[in-house]
Amino acid sequence: MRKVLLAALGWALLGLFLLPATQAWSQATAGTIKGEVVTTDDVPIDGAIIRIESAALMGIRNASSSEAGRFRFPALPAGPYTLTCEKEGYKTLIRRGLVVETGRTVNLKLVMDLPEMGETVEIIDRRPSVDTERTEVGDTISHDFLGELPTGRSYQEVIQFLPGVTGGSNPNVHGATSSSNQYYVDGVNTTDPVTNTFSMNFNFDAIQDIQVVTGAFDAKYGQALGGIISVTTKSGGNKFEGDFYAEYTTSALQSHDRFVSEDIQEIEAVDLSAALGGPIVKDHLWFFIAYSLNIQDSLNLPALDTGRDLARFPVLPRAWRSHYLFGKLSWQISMANKLSVSAQANPTMIKNGKQDIYTLPDAEYDWEQGGWYLQGTWDWTPSAYTVLKAQAYYQKSFIRITPTQWRDCEDWDPDTRRCMNEELNLTPHWDGSGNAFNWNSEGTYYWSRRHNFSFDVDFDAYFDLLGTHAASAGVDVAFVWHDRVFEYVNKDVVWDAEPDHDGDGIPDANEVNDIENYEPLQRAVVINSDPFRQSGRKIGAYIQDIWKPWSNLTLRPGVRFDHGAMKNNEGRTILGFATFSPRIYASWDPANDRKTRIHGGYGKFVDSGYLYIASFVNRTDFGAEYYTWDDRDHRWNTDGSRAATPTPDLMHYDLTPASVDEFNIGIEREIQKDLSADVTYIHRDYHNTFEDDEVNLLWSGDGMDVIGARTGNQSNMYRLRTPGRAYRQYDALEFTLSKNLSDNLQFVGSYTWSRTVGNYEDGPFTGDMDTSWQAWYENGVLSIDRPHVIKMQGIYDNPGRIKVTEKFSLGYGFGFVFSFASGVPFNKYYYNNFYQGNTDLRDRRGSEFRLPATSDLDLRATLKMTIVATQIDLVVMVDNLLNSREIVAVDQRATDADGDILVDDDGEAVFAQPLVRQFPRQVRFALRVHF
Repeated sequence: MRKVLLAALGWALLGLFLLPATQAWSQATAGTIKGEVVTTDDVPIDGAIIRIESAALMGIRNASSSEAGRFRFPALPAGPYTLTCEKEGYKTLIRRGLVVETGRTVNLKLVMDLPEMGETVEIIDRRPSVDTERTEVGDTISHDFLGELPTGRSYQEVIQFLPGVTGGSNPNVHGATSSSNQYYVDGVNTTDPVTNTFSMNFNFDAIQDIQVVTGAFDAKYGQALGGIISVTTKSGGNKFEGDFYAEYTTSALQSHDRFVSEDIQEIEAVDLSAALGGPIVKDHLWFFIAYSLNIQDSLNLPALDTGRDLARFPVLPRAWRSHYLFGKLSWQISMANKLSVSAQANPTMIKNGKQDIYTLPDAEYDWEQGGWYLQGTWDWTPSAYTVLKAQAYYQKSFIRITPTQWRDCEDWDPDTRRCMNEELNLTPHWDGSGNAFNWNSEGTYYWSRRHNFSFDVDFDAYFDLLGTHAASAGVDVAFVWHDRVFEYVNKDVVWDAEPDHDGDGIPDANEVNDIENYEPLQRAVVINSDPFRQSGRKIGAYIQDIWKPWSNLTLRPGVRFDHGAMKNNEGRTILGFATFSPRIYASWDPANDRKTRIHGGYGKFVDSGYLYIASFVNRTDFGAEYYTWDDRDHRWNTDGSRAATPTPDLMHYDLTPASVDEFNIGIEREIQKDLSADVTYIHRDYHNTFEDDEVNLLWSGDGMDVIGARTGNQSNMYRLRTPGRAYRQYDALEFTLSKNLSDNLQFVGSYTWSRTVGNYEDGPFTGDMDTSWQAWYENGVLSIDRPHVIKMQGIYDNPGRIKVTEKFSLGYGFGFVFSFASGVPFNKYYYNNFYQGNTDLRDRRGSEFRLPATSDLDLRATLKMTIVATQIDLVVMVDNLLNSREIVAVDQRATDADGDILVDDDGEAVFAQPLVRQFPRQVRFALRVHF
């Protein structure tokens, strides 16, 4: 009867949660220990008392086994645990070293034997190599593992460890675009509401672990077409623990012996971090705080011969200064109720952010970014069978770009943060020829403020009904809005070209640096500024079940409802969708030995849009009048041409949500103690990407120039669409080898074969599909395609190898990160007369040219000294040990305006000339003190 009542209650509560049309974007921020207690004859034991304790846990938790011998400890913070099982008439059983990870389940079988006098059985556990209930594709990476690797101290870099992930800080996950991922902190979606990319840099020492899910998402995840990147933060404990970290590097520790002619790189960087956590009231109230200061001065420019007089016009280094502050309070109100409050601020200033060889110091800009968030979480665990979690979150972030001349501003407009000092608002002079310098002023300023407020509730219920169920449902409501100001520093903007004193048509050094005699080309008078506000909401719901009809079979059916409404600056709903997306995955342990899982299934993921997409159909009167220079009278002509205004962009009637259908199947097997191998095949079909197409211009037969326009005005008119013919397909076969930390060694390695084809490139609003005559050429291998990728990360950690005295010991550690990847395709682009640039394809995308393969090996060596309870690490890291300097970007221009091969000053074709190479060998030193 009790089981029936629990089942009925669970499903009733799930139904109640599904009544509102709301969305759950929360995700697992804890793990579970569960299992069964049996005799040596495999008979379930009812009423056994199970107790768990951990430094990560407030107090001690108790449970008793059911009639079927089952027990469960849900919502456990990540960390090592000790479990004690007692039953009168049996030996007491102790299991130590149970490692709980975010989003994972530790599944135990406790076998109790008849006792001998006072006997206790104690087992030192190891983390299972295979979680036979897991169906998602991805991994959880602990802070301890990360701390021993030669990585940058950012969660964005860690994402690259996973198979199927390529690209930079906003990566391409299994063929998706860089704006297709979702970023979580402690279960709350922190993704930037404007760009759908990561919204903040995070304090590395506040990270407990990072879960990266690259496929087979449960129904609780919404909007991600790529991957889920989830950070779980640290909490304090019952004893005080602290950490100090300092790292230094400079270009004096950088290799300069290869390929120096193609780039100039100078750098000096310091990273200082400190963290402290501990009890305020033991077992009841904990705190954790962390602070990080990042200082970096860098100069990274191509060594182009522009004729620039560096003594007169120096290139200023890019100066980065950032502060990351994190704080968290955890309060165990009772054994069933826990409340945590966390906050972070990350103000950052970047001076001389443009750092362009054609930009003079007076025309540089400063970039400010950062913001803060406040998060509150309530966990209620009334029993081992029900868990309720509620979270509230508010985040404000900003980006502000201002001319360097405003650094001395004394009169700021409080609403727009515009400098009102007239003498600091100079007329910008911009390069109009490709050889002259930008000077006098950067020209524009930009202020963007993004807001994200969300509230979500998740409910879990565990019950028996034709097997066991771990059913969950959740609701979420998020409101986002964006305030933006973009203006010109001066309403007049002038385009110049350097004088040609000797008439040879070649910009000599004395001509380029003679900026007082630059020749006017064109003048623009800006008509209006462009402040606006956009807003949106995201609402939805999910239901998910983890059903085990038999002990060796796990089924994970789920469905979610997504609703999004994104409005433009007029308050008009541009994107308004309501969708359902089913998911069904399964994992089977055929031998029921907890060493194998055959996993696979199908899922549909939907992106209901974000504010940047809706801004495409903003309505503004922003524009300019353009005037040419009269050489004879040496003045600006009075007859100008006005840019079309208001903005003519349109919205297509058949907008639908972007989506992806994913199929995957794989097998994972423990091949020896602590070592497992996995083979997974993944197929993804991407549909209805957000894109624009041009609907006004009429092109010539060869597609080189415009011969007319439907409106009579030969200017672009774009239409926001989700065209059915836009597609992207991804296929991959992934081999992964993982070794848990044992015998001081931990290792993860993978090989991925993949293929990415389609007809739209990374991100929305590309030039694809703007001209019908280019359609055939746009189908092909995409520029993110890397057929063969190998990744390996490993550590060997032996901190107490030599005991010098009772209170002093020495040890060491090693870590490495290796990667190998096929080069990406690149294309040959031909000149287009209308766009006055190289935009035309003449061969199918990605069909002929590919960059060379790249490889990278980073090493870390650590001397570890333990003095009483304090560990001191002296660290040396070497990035790109092999000093591989392969080409990672080339010039793709093929022809000039006359259709001739485009050549450089030496008469060599510019096509395929190297532009960027891998960063050279670099040495870093670090010191860490931990107590």
